[in-house]
Amino acid sequence: MSVERVERQDGTVVWRVRWRQAGQNRSKVIGRKRDAEAFDAELRRRRRMGELGLLDAGRETLAEFGQEWWKL
Repeated sequence: MSVERVERQDGTVVWRVRWRQAGQNRSKVIGRKRDAEAFDAELRRRRRMGELGLLDAGRETLAEFGQEWWKL
């Protein structure tokens, strides 16, 4: 997990938080450095607690949920 400064073409500065989850590289762009560092700290806490997968909670479509539910 890391926080890096990104300067856009229009001159604005944003912060990218990068991490690895389930074998995939993930990232999120956040406008303020303080918010990016807080998000990075939250990712670290979730990884220690084993809750990193909960970050994607709520992004599953209804169709995906229905297919999984019918399997069970």
